[in-house]
Amino acid sequence: MISCAFWPARPSRPFLQRLQFVGTSDFSGAGSGAGAIGAIRQYGLKADYYHGSDFNSPLVSRVDSSVDFDWGYLLPDGSLGDATSGLSARWTGELVPSEQGDYHFRVTTDSGLPSSWELFVDGVRINSSSQVLALKADRAVDLELSWVDASTSSRSGHHSIRLEWARGNQPFEVVDVSHFRTGTTITSLDILGSQDLLVPVL
Repeated sequence: MISCAFWPARPSRPFLQRLQFVGTSDFSGAGSGAGAIGAIRQYGLKADYYHGSDFNSPLVSRVDSSVDFDWGYLLPDGSLGDATSGLSARWTGELVPSEQGDYHFRVTTDSGLPSSWELFVDGVRINSSSQVLALKADRAVDLELSWVDASTSSRSGHHSIRLEWARGNQPFEVVDVSHFRTGTTITSLDILGSQDLLVPVL
């Protein structure tokens, strides 16, 4: 199994790829790079951002390495938003713990309102950081996080959100990209005639 990673400059920023080649690989010839790879697994979460608070006006779609953002007055695409513009987002993918245990999840937003987010892990709605969810090592479970940062003049358009987890009594930490999968795989990718292994930007 061969790994290829392109890491972001900051953990909270979106990144182009972290890809892992899985399945069969058959490279022949001295430095020819000729061969085939069975599949490519994509790390991170699929992120869909929207103007407003109703998920109806798309802003940008991308893959995020984690959910740990403080955009201030900017929007996720780097543009300067209206000072009181609303923003909503949905992250979907798979969560893969490296260790078995009882996990807690915590979502922190600039509004501090529990009603501003909705988190499902393995089909279970997470309502607070005190809730416990038993997870198995290396078993992928579905994850979906929805967030609404409604337009209010008191917060002047500030946008921030963070997703953390903790196993047992350990301290909370931001969920790292190594534990996320988009659920997207690329199959039947042929690599021909190059010493450099080039992968597509998804």
